[in-house]
Amino acid sequence: MVRLESGAGQTSEVVDLGDMARQAIDLYDEAFINAGVRLEWVIEEDLQAEIIGRSSLIVRAIADLLSNALRHTLEEGMVSLLLICSETFYRLTIADTGGGVVDSGINRLARASRGAAVGNTSGSG
Repeated sequence: MVRLESGAGQTSEVVDLGDMARQAIDLYDEAFINAGVRLEWVIEEDLQAEIIGRSSLIVRAIADLLSNALRHTLEEGMVSLLLICSETFYRLTIADTGGGVVDSGINRLARASRGAAVGNTSGSG
């Protein structure tokens, strides 16, 4: 089970980012309902957002972002997921009506992120 969650043994492949986003939404749909937070999402029906990656890790990354947004959004708030395509890139945006990070906290988050990267540079995270 740990190997499955970590993506160990799984190779990169062509996956559809829209499908991965839908899978993550399905994982958290009930949690949003139970929390009284509205989840809105827009993924074009016929969008073929093909990328190369590990499907389980991509779904987990999107699910983690949805989980964080849910945790920081008050009841009756909203979280939105938007996947758009341009000629040169795909953009996946997750936004919420939570309080956000105050300016003084942004530097702390950036330092923590850099510290984690320096301490462990192996793996595929």
